[in-house]
Amino acid sequence: INDFGGPAIVVDGTAQTSVQISGNTTVNVDLVVGNGFFGFNWSVEELNGTPVTSCAAIPGENGVSILSTLAGSTDAIEDLFNCEDGLENPNPVSTDPMPIGAYVVSAAILDAQGAALGVADAQNLTIPQGNDYVEAIVAIVLN
Repeated sequence: INDFGGPAIVVDGTAQTSVQISGNTTVNVDLVVGNGFFGFNWSVEELNGTPVTSCAAIPGENGVSILSTLAGSTDAIEDLFNCEDGLENPNPVSTDPMPIGAYVVSAAILDAQGAALGVADAQNLTIPQGNDYVEAIVAIVLN
């Protein structure tokens, strides 16, 4: 749940839940327990190890791809984000809902044509149960 004025609120539960927003609005939601979420931040560095602290310093940068492949399959979900949202913002970006399971997750900074300007080593991450929120940091190295 996100009111777009702050970080997302992740509700962990299995029944109808009421959330009070701005002190005067109540929203009732039925939680789907077959899905969970990943939350990501990323770091970026040059090949020589020099940290990159601003996406504006990456020529041709046009976003970050997080590709989550269900382990043992070719079923993958790609989430695309603005580079600044995971590098310059302290709050993690959240993926769309994903089925419970183990994933091989890779990340890349993309150019306008979708080619990778830099990639991170793949990580093994697991969403163990419904509505779980699993955070990770990926380290992207520019080509």
